[in-house]
Amino acid sequence: MKQILVVDDDPPFVAALAALLQARGYRVQTARNGLEALDILTAPQAQIPDVVVADVAMPWCDGLELCRRVRYHPEFEFLPFIFLSARTQPQDRVAGLRIGADDYLIKPFDPEELIVRVENLLERVRRMHSEIVRAVSRQPSEPEASTASAEPLLTTLPKDSPIASLTATEREVFQWVARGLTNREVADQMHLSVRTVQGHVANIRAKLHLPRREAIVQFAYQHRLM
Repeated sequence: MKQILVVDDDPPFVAALAALLQARGYRVQTARNGLEALDILTAPQAQIPDVVVADVAMPWCDGLELCRRVRYHPEFEFLPFIFLSARTQPQDRVAGLRIGADDYLIKPFDPEELIVRVENLLERVRRMHSEIVRAVSRQPSEPEASTASAEPLLTTLPKDSPIASLTATEREVFQWVARGLTNREVADQMHLSVRTVQGHVANIRAKLHLPRREAIVQFAYQHRLM
């Protein structure tokens, strides 16, 4: 079940939006401002949302600052982000999109339109991971079901293996990431928390000197590890 973080300082609006999303099968987290949202995102053992939906005008830390900090954080660089705002001027929309939001919807909005935009962003993320695998491997995309049945990497490797420095758990995480799974999907496969998977991914990147998560896919195919 996909999870959405709703960030807004209007309790009745948050309650109505949460009810709408839950009725469509989404889990919902809520925060009253950007600072609360950042606490949720960075808390130990946090369940990282699949989409953030945020207001712009909020106390303490507004939506623009929240989006800026989210985009600055390497783990959340590609986290889908939608603004819902009563600000209707074109320059407001431009500012929101320029700072890194994926979409900007003006209040009041059609609930069906929001659902469609959320679904489109989730599909875009899924395609992005698939395309990374295709681009690097130069192989046709395989059905998603084949990912779950993929055999794990061997736990015993030659000393000169490019991933010999990884622990057995890190090698398994490496395999799933290289096959295009998100951190949440890896967590489901390995029965771990998303935060634990994020920690393993960070260790893998540090040990293999990789600048970002997506580089794991390229590394795996360059060294014929998949």
